[in-house]
Amino acid sequence: MKRASTPSFVATFGLRYEPWQRNKLDKLFQVDNNIYNALVKDRKKALGQLERTRAWRRNKAGIASIFAVMDKENPSKEHQEALKVLYAEKQDMLSQYGLGEYAFQAKAQKYRKHYKKLVNTHIVQTTATAVWHKFEDYLFGNGEEIAYRSWQKNRSIEGKNNSNAITFHKGILRICGMKIPVEPPDNAYEQECLTRKVKYCRLVRIPWKTCDWLYQVQLVLEGDPPVKVDTQTGEMLHAMGKGRAGIDIGPQTVAFVSHDFVALEELADKANMRYRELRLIERAMDRSRRGMNPEFFNQDGTVITTDKLPPELLKPNGKRKWAHSKHYNELARKKRYLNAKLARLRRCQHNEMANRYLAQGDEFYIEDMNFAAMAKKAKAQKKEDLKPGEKFRRR
Repeated sequence: MKRASTPSFVATFGLRYEPWQRNKLDKLFQVDNNIYNALVKDRKKALGQLERTRAWRRNKAGIASIFAVMDKENPSKEHQEALKVLYAEKQDMLSQYGLGEYAFQAKAQKYRKHYKKLVNTHIVQTTATAVWHKFEDYLFGNGEEIAYRSWQKNRSIEGKNNSNAITFHKGILRICGMKIPVEPPDNAYEQECLTRKVKYCRLVRIPWKTCDWLYQVQLVLEGDPPVKVDTQTGEMLHAMGKGRAGIDIGPQTVAFVSHDFVALEELADKANMRYRELRLIERAMDRSRRGMNPEFFNQDGTVITTDKLPPELLKPNGKRKWAHSKHYNELARKKRYLNAKLARLRRCQHNEMANRYLAQGDEFYIEDMNFAAMAKKAKAQKKEDLKPGEKFRRR
């Protein structure tokens, strides 16, 4: 989906909705996720048909053979021309099988025929674009398998402009035929944000402690974000510094040095306070699941593999039919809320750290760190190698 080339920033505001409006928003997210998964299922079949053709396998082998002998930093003109021909042939085959962004958007329209009053066509188009990006990464990127999305992981829905689907005007959010008041601004920064032009709106939801989900609206606004100013002194709260600075990032710490500032800090040190509570919740969930599903466990507590289970205990896709109690679902909701809270805390601490470092300079030298290679290099700890009194740490 093509966006405007002008700079943008995001401002988040709360919503004042009624219980019936929250239920309707829940249904909107559920239907949108069903459309997402239905489109994934349909297009994966088309992709599988394409990958079984001889022309596709020949094209894939040809591209791989060129990359095997080509100098990636300084490719020759012959290699570039050959790749250009092969990529054009690849694009033609994708178009023939309906594997493209606009083809995905047209295909997704048939899944909203029963929910036209609930799901706007612009929402379906943005959902189809998100599905296409997954396929695009698989076809041209890292090649990871395209997976379905659970309803709990569907956290945002957005439109394409501020005139259809999801709109904001004069403090009112309009969506699904509803008018939901937006929380009024409570500081000068938010007041300045509301004076900017709204490009489009994004409805987001986060796990919450008093209910399943808390809904908010993100306004994608035009231009650069306003400068935060101290209301008492009138000075900028986050002024940019001058000079050179160096940053060395590790898996748990970050080292920073500038002309008059040196720091060695732990990354998101306040985010560790809830891990013990999370462990207790996970243990309670495991006990509840074992109590509700004794047929899936051996007498020694180990899980029975699916190939040894009778067919009536399995779903059509081969997975187990777990039975969950109300207590288990309540624990799962609490766990989801705590994980989301930890994520917000980590993001907040990272932003605070970035503001501190930006105040020390405007020219940064960052040490390269290959975290994927570090994960591969790390060795799994064996229980027989533990020293007396040492605890076993799982990777």
